[in-house]
Amino acid sequence: MIYVLASCSLIAFLWDESGSDLVEPLLMSSDTCFVHTINLCKEAGKYKAELKRISLADCFCITLAKRIGTTVATSDHHEFDKVSTRGIVPVLFIR
Repeated sequence: MIYVLASCSLIAFLWDESGSDLVEPLLMSSDTCFVHTINLCKEAGKYKAELKRISLADCFCITLAKRIGTTVATSDHHEFDKVSTRGIVPVLFIR
């Protein structure tokens, strides 16, 4: 089955709130989940606030990598050293 996740579902999952136990299997299943970019902005905003001097575009990159469970490939040590150090997502520095 295909699901579209509303922002409240994502927030519940991200903050381990009530209902997160129902959202996690949806995200981890082989079925497809969609999230509108505007809804992803809630998590990207969290990284912007947490990491301070990082571009909003890179916060969306982090959010997407975390969402699909993959590695960010970048050459931008200035922005991603702290992401790598904190273990937010895996980072591959291409130079």
